[in-house]
Amino acid sequence: LGAVNGNLYNRIEELRTKGVITESIKEWAHSIRLDGNDAVHEAVGNESDAKEYVEFLRMLLNMTFTLPNKISAKRQSSIP
Repeated sequence: LGAVNGNLYNRIEELRTKGVITESIKEWAHSIRLDGNDAVHEAVGNESDAKEYVEFLRMLLNMTFTLPNKISAKRQSSIP
């Protein structure tokens, strides 16, 4: 998505600053990031959390890639 600076925390913040993601998505991404740290470093995790992460990723990918393409296609089909 164009974030290139530093660690994951900094890249999430960069995306928010650039307006690529909303404040609520930023907060959710940080929550997932912290839970991911626990899962990796403390071997803590559960199926419910994993399902939430999949839902988040689907929503983010849809908003980032699918929706803009659909909007562009709709605009092109509306041009006489």
